[in-house]
Amino acid sequence: MARAGAGNAPVTIIGCVLALGGRFGIWALVYAIDRGRVHSRGGCAGMMNAHGYRFGLRWYVMTEATREVAHQYGPAVPAERVVASGGLLVDQSMAAMLPAGSVSALVYANRFVSVVLTLLAGAISTAVTPYFSGMIAVKDWTGCRDTLRTWVRPPRLVSAPCRVWR
Repeated sequence: MARAGAGNAPVTIIGCVLALGGRFGIWALVYAIDRGRVHSRGGCAGMMNAHGYRFGLRWYVMTEATREVAHQYGPAVPAERVVASGGLLVDQSMAAMLPAGSVSALVYANRFVSVVLTLLAGAISTAVTPYFSGMIAVKDWTGCRDTLRTWVRPPRLVSAPCRVWR
């Protein structure tokens, strides 16, 4: 038999909406859904612990390899964000100088392109990851390089017309 709270997320959501709806309006639903998720996950964690499955989020060790990845990845994140945000600012600034509706057209075109490329990248990465894992396990770096070169081509071929069309 399940413990109380594990499947009561809908009850929590309804209760929070009824209790907070008059005061917070539509934002009560946001809070209620968040609270329902916390309630549900807490119940699941309690059931796992009751049945002998340890539930816990722990960082076991900071190995040398982990430090190296953090050291290499850390500086790239802010730089990537600045470039991405800067490009968006320039795009919208230029579109704002054009006739009415140009900014909206730019935003919708970007969304269309991003959906297509995200779906393609997700499918390719799902298909190729097991091959990369096998090659990395046997340290076949040439195979990794060749596979990467092969599977970078489809997104490039699909994105080229999108860049021209845009």
